[in-house]
Amino acid sequence: MASALSQNTVQDRNSSASSFSPSWIHFALPSVTDLIFILVLVLLSYSVLAARLLGDAGIGWHIRNGELMLRSHMITRTDPFSYTMSGRPWLAWEWLYDAIIGAVHQSLGLNGVVFFTATVIAFTFALTFRILLARGSLLQISIALLLLAMGAAMIHFLARPHVLSWLFTVIWFQLLDSAEVAPGNRRQLLWLPLLMLLWVNLHGGFLFGLALLGLYWLAGVIRYLQGGSESRQAAAWVKQLSALGALSFLATFANPYGYKLHAHIYRYLSNRFLMNHIDEFRSPDFHGVAQECFAVLLVITIIALAAARGKIRASQLLVILFASYSGLYASRNLPVASILLVLVAGPLLSAAVRDAGNNAK
Repeated sequence: MASALSQNTVQDRNSSASSFSPSWIHFALPSVTDLIFILVLVLLSYSVLAARLLGDAGIGWHIRNGELMLRSHMITRTDPFSYTMSGRPWLAWEWLYDAIIGAVHQSLGLNGVVFFTATVIAFTFALTFRILLARGSLLQISIALLLLAMGAAMIHFLARPHVLSWLFTVIWFQLLDSAEVAPGNRRQLLWLPLLMLLWVNLHGGFLFGLALLGLYWLAGVIRYLQGGSESRQAAAWVKQLSALGALSFLATFANPYGYKLHAHIYRYLSNRFLMNHIDEFRSPDFHGVAQECFAVLLVITIIALAAARGKIRASQLLVILFASYSGLYASRNLPVASILLVLVAGPLLSAAVRDAGNNAK
């Protein structure tokens, strides 16, 4: 986050101070990104929001399972907690997160659990902000969109493994989108299968990574079918994504349960009773603040699409459609959906504002 990019540094630091301050003072001054990280970390660690992070009964299950694995040096495979299902086969599909949070709790207690979660959330939104600036989003627009995304994500500000999926989604999107725009960055895509090895053992949100890969692959196919001068580059891009998609999918089997994890997730997500009766899997009720923030983001995204005037890439449109649908389908998807909308809409809206300013001159 400390590295500077030419245009972004102007936005991210106080340019008036840098014009007459010694270089070491300018280096020591915190950037807006740094301030966002610190502010979110402090608010979630030391304010009334800290208690909110522990406001879910499932947190205790993750902590106790992690501590059990640390004591036994084995991954849990049978139910050790419930009365009616004791000893029955059990998939601890977030075992790596459980082990991490169990170790944190053993060393630092619940305060450590809160601080760890706050750090992940703060880093996720600081990174999102940094990417927005790097993509040419105006400072004011970036801050406004980030606040809306954080407002929407507050519905799931909990010390649970899904917060790591937020971070992985941001990284995954950045790797894919930057590689599509600048072919010179495509070597960085080799990180995708390696990241998937971690993601699949941390949280079931790894499905978002596979979905994003599929969306960029589909966008590449669309570019290829359109023909023209870019058809050869599009074909090479599709081939590369096909190989990386296959490797990333194979990486999802590198978990303690192999294919049984995929079967379990399918049975879980296809169970209509669970999807219709668990609150977080139901569509959002737009009477809450988080849901209203997401609604505002949807409106802003529509405005950004209209202002783009055909300059939007197929991948951007597909990501917007995917994020909008996933957020409207289930409340638990609001954080990831909001972050993806912000990452796409911010640069589009900023470009439209710049064009309007240039036309007014």
